[in-house]
Amino acid sequence: MQQRITPVKYYFTNYGDIYAGLLDEYAFDDYNVIVPLIKSKDYNNLKSEERTFEKVEEYGWITHKDTIVNTIDGNKISIPKQSHIPDWWEGEYDRKIMFIVGAGASANCVTGVEKSAFEKDRYRPPLGNELFDHRFKEHYRKYPGVKLSLNYLQDKGADIEKMLEDDWKEIRNNSNDSIMSRHINIQFYLLEILKTVSYQTVHEYDTTNLFAKLADRAQRIYSKNRKRKFAFVSFNQDTILESFLCRHFFHREMDLMTMDNYAEKNNSPFCVFKPHGSWNWGWKLTDETLGKIKVNGTLPEGLFHHSITLHDLYFRLLGNYQEMVDWNSYGLELEINKHRKGRITIDKSKISIMSNADANNQNYYPALLLPYRDKDEFTMPILHYKRLRTYLGYVETLIIIGWKGNEAAFNRMLFKEGKKIRRVIIVDTNPAVVEENLKPLLSQASVEKISYEKGFEDFITNGLEKELNQIL
Repeated sequence: MQQRITPVKYYFTNYGDIYAGLLDEYAFDDYNVIVPLIKSKDYNNLKSEERTFEKVEEYGWITHKDTIVNTIDGNKISIPKQSHIPDWWEGEYDRKIMFIVGAGASANCVTGVEKSAFEKDRYRPPLGNELFDHRFKEHYRKYPGVKLSLNYLQDKGADIEKMLEDDWKEIRNNSNDSIMSRHINIQFYLLEILKTVSYQTVHEYDTTNLFAKLADRAQRIYSKNRKRKFAFVSFNQDTILESFLCRHFFHREMDLMTMDNYAEKNNSPFCVFKPHGSWNWGWKLTDETLGKIKVNGTLPEGLFHHSITLHDLYFRLLGNYQEMVDWNSYGLELEINKHRKGRITIDKSKISIMSNADANNQNYYPALLLPYRDKDEFTMPILHYKRLRTYLGYVETLIIIGWKGNEAAFNRMLFKEGKKIRRVIIVDTNPAVVEENLKPLLSQASVEKISYEKGFEDFITNGLEKELNQIL
């Protein structure tokens, strides 16, 4: 009988993922299946007629044979032990309120006399299906990889998330390095436009901004009771929300100068968790690397010109395996994945804050998750993830503004950890979508649902004070 399974190893792919487990190279003609040890027994018990792509993906990672670029024997790796530093939470603080904001909040964050001008502003924050609008032409024309994808990303009625997800499957299933180069290019493009729309919105519409009104109300509540904290989960990669929070609480444009500042749960009045990253987050490249890779003075063009893969970027340009692999990420990824399949990732604790000058000089690789439809992933440090998970256990009132509730990995965490949630306030012109996506939470008899179907402006004007008074 032909041996199907080889000894446990670590498999490095050209698209940056690292899988640990047992290799089945005979399941499909052009594809390997890498089976995590905890799934190996169930995988081996699958009948031959059950071994379809869809079924096998429940038990292992399917990847094109050409995507594996390096293999390391597990017996030859000295994996550092995960440090268990006590994460002390001040028990007397009130952490009952959490806001979740999405693209709909940023796109509709201006009220009053400037609302009409904002709606026509070319730098109004884009919704997902507007990321590649012609209004951003002067930006996307700088990025050759972006331009190659515009033939379908600019189609009328294009589902951007689905198209990028299909691209990702093309990268993984067919080892398409060309598409991968485009996606890396897109990340730099998104950094540029999100930086620009953040600056424009904060500085041109500061006096009529709904985020300013929200931050002002939170600060007034906090001033009366310093034990009361606020948590914000933002799926937006702009910095509009945190800019106004910092202005109102600290009298500065941004006081989140380190990554730890975002998730400071005891000594700050608020936390801002950003599961999909932020335009001002990234991994810094060395001057020596930048000098070798830049083309025409730019990093994005250099990466695209040299056809750099994510594996090259993570483990050759940013560092080596010893420096850039987070060997302790397996358990977290196991928890995130819907089939409980673990993997190993680039070290997200090395993400740092970019200044405007850093972003302009393009000497960082952006920590931005592209808007994929189904790809479950967090682009934030493990410390942020762990604190978000813990924070959800305190929350009693969830206020959702402009978020559709369609982030599967986050939802699994929310449903599991949010056991104390008793009120969910949905601020959205189409709450039915949110209600469907959050059905496991909202269908509980103990959870009260309140909807503000007129949107962000109506909630801030007519609902915020009323709802907070009920909570407080």
